[in-house]
Amino acid sequence: MEDESSPDGLPAHGGSYKRVLMNWLLVTADFHSNYNRLVKYLNAHSAQQKPPEHGKLYAGQCPIGPLISLVNTMQQELERLVTDIDQYHQPDSANHNEYYTKLADHTRTIRALNKQANTLLQLATLPSLQR
Repeated sequence: MEDESSPDGLPAHGGSYKRVLMNWLLVTADFHSNYNRLVKYLNAHSAQQKPPEHGKLYAGQCPIGPLISLVNTMQQELERLVTDIDQYHQPDSANHNEYYTKLADHTRTIRALNKQANTLLQLATLPSLQR
């Protein structure tokens, strides 16, 4: 039987917050890896390539623009996460739920960014179609 979650991503029925924390830890590990891989592709391809005659740079079959945009979005999410964590002090009954709600929100956002990163990285590893 699957655990039910409330709309805010927290465990329903007074469940444990360990699951929220574990999900966050897993997606942030992937986030770190994906971010580093994206930056590696951007650095490698921007140093290697001069702008082509048709105007767009590519890493494999992925235009560089979406890679740059995703890295910027990932940086913004990381800044948002750091800000939220900095505002959190000691858990008490008043802010405990709010903290885990924000953590669940970050988890959803980071999971979506990881999906985008995986898609773009997959395209970047395919052989280029340009000549």
